[in-house]
Order: sequence, then C-alpha cells, then structure tokens
Amino acid sequence: MPSDMETIHERLAHLENILGPVAENKNQSVNDRFTYAVEMAETAAGQYVDLAAKVSCKIQVLKEEVVMLKRAVTTVPTGGGKSKPKLPKPKPFGGVSNSKELKNFL
Repeated sequence: MPSDMETIHERLAHLENILGPVAENKNQSVNDRFTYAVEMAETAAGQYVDLAAKVSCKIQVLKEEVVMLKRAVTTVPTGGGKSKPKLPKPKPFGGVSNSKELKNFL
C-alpha cells in the first residue's frame, strides 16, 4: 500500500500530465505546485468561458441569418410571378383512327 507522500506524488504527476509541466524547479513545495495547478485550472476555466461566449454570439448571428433566409425564401416577389402561364390547348383528334396515320404522326 503506497504511503501518503507517494499518493500525493502520483496525484501531482497526474495533474502535470493533464495541465503540462509545472516548472523546471523539482524542489517546489507541494503547496506551490498545488497553487500553480489551481491557477492553471482557473485560467482554463476563464478561457472556456470566453470561448463559450464567442460561440454563443456566433450562434446568435447564424440564427439571425437563417431567419433572414427563411423570409427571403417564403416571400414571393410581387408582379407577374403569381399567375400561371397560359398554354395553348391541344387540338382534338378528328381524323380516322387507324394505325398507319398514328405511326406517321409519331
């Protein structure tokens, strides 16, 4: 079973792996190392908050752009765009219905 100092050393080593090396000085006290780790955690938390604020602003801008695009798509321009185009009606077939005339027609 590891001693208390070995456990603390293992935990500090784990923190160093997560946060990066603490310092060049190996003779730092445990309290100094812990203080540095807390400072690094606070810095990371501050960076996270800044990043979250920037992402939130960007999402808001994108939402506004989507609303504008939806409006542009659903808005039909006024003018001749609403009426259907007039197409001529086909002439009714009034001749003899035999296969030779049909073949010539096609």
